[in-house]
Amino acid sequence: MTWIQRYRLKRFLESSVWVVPLLSVVAAMMLHRFLWWVELRTRWAWLDFSPEGARSVVSAVTSSMLTFTVFAFSILLLAVQIAGAQLSPRVITLAMEDRLLKLALGTFAATFTYSLAVLGRITDVAPQLSMVVVAIGCFASLGVFVYLVDQTAKNLRPAGVIGKVAGMANQVIEAVYPHPLKEADSLSAEQVISASDKPSRTIYYQGGSGMLQALDGPGLAETARRHGCIIRMAPQVGDFITNGEPLFHIYGDGAGLSDRELHQAMVVGVERTLRQDPAFAFRIIVDIASKALSPAINDPSTAVLALDQIHRLLRIVGRRYLGDGTIRDAAGAVRVILPTPNWEDFVSLGMSEIRFFGASSIQVVRRLRAMIENLLSVLPEMRHPALREQLELLDHTVERSYPDPADRANAGIGDCQGVGASRRNQPTADPARGK
Repeated sequence: MTWIQRYRLKRFLESSVWVVPLLSVVAAMMLHRFLWWVELRTRWAWLDFSPEGARSVVSAVTSSMLTFTVFAFSILLLAVQIAGAQLSPRVITLAMEDRLLKLALGTFAATFTYSLAVLGRITDVAPQLSMVVVAIGCFASLGVFVYLVDQTAKNLRPAGVIGKVAGMANQVIEAVYPHPLKEADSLSAEQVISASDKPSRTIYYQGGSGMLQALDGPGLAETARRHGCIIRMAPQVGDFITNGEPLFHIYGDGAGLSDRELHQAMVVGVERTLRQDPAFAFRIIVDIASKALSPAINDPSTAVLALDQIHRLLRIVGRRYLGDGTIRDAAGAVRVILPTPNWEDFVSLGMSEIRFFGASSIQVVRRLRAMIENLLSVLPEMRHPALREQLELLDHTVERSYPDPADRANAGIGDCQGVGASRRNQPTADPARGK
């Protein structure tokens, strides 16, 4: 199985709601046949159900499982509707990939299938072992149902959705940027190819339009090594690409390198994903904050919740080595050059739009200031220029938005809660500190 096939299979299993219930139905049918075979040989007689009683119990369980299944799908539709309308359409994927929902649907489907199979086997003698399994499935489904309702109520809140996105982003950041930052690390891409160098060949994208979701970086490096060339990727992960636009620039010989071989090292889909795109997590959280700050909603507290998680993610990214945009082979030779976001990109993405849309909210500007001051105090000196630039822009925004001196002075105070934290408890930032 190739890399692109493994990637697509994994994405399919993660995003499909019906796979787990289908497998649960198959497993329930197999379990029923096996336990029926066991019961015929052991003559299990523990619960001592009568045929009439067994038939009544199994019929009630079967009908209740249908009700649970319908309710679970209703919760899914409700989550999609709320996520798309009140937060951001980009979080709908999270609802479709929720493991608890898939577990609940699988449990209900398995219990329903097994109960239905047992109901068809009840004649003059009640299958006692099968009735035990039906009872276990009923209580398990009831427990999963109650837990699903409880967790859905919590996860649909803005804090739950934003926290889930931030948690996923943390995992992606650690996977994409596994190495900690050192003062000696360069923040700019290594100049392997000069501006005067011309590619020996350009490969154009052939396929339907979509978002570049992921790349097989090690696979591309191995391909370049075999063909004795350097591959430079034109678009960045997360970019929209269309048929016929430049995709790869080949430097060096590259004889025998086929277009199909390179196309098999990338995945294009209808939307961006978090798998290799940590900037997309910032995009989702910023969109939630921007929507909360719109005049139609006017919910700056949700924007502050978003800034809490952006603060956390920027602190993590700021302590990571973001790479030099190259992938090397085992011998250390540069084989692949990729456009990747740098520290300035993450800072601008996380702050600029929220500062613009939240300029009139004193809660937002105070939380932004507290975030910048804290990052200046905890991150290395090499991360400070972008933060100081954002602090200057925030000062200009406050001057334009608050003509009254008293309001301007109040907006110039950093507050981790936006409005409400005691000024005596605010952390003192020392921009001169390197760490």
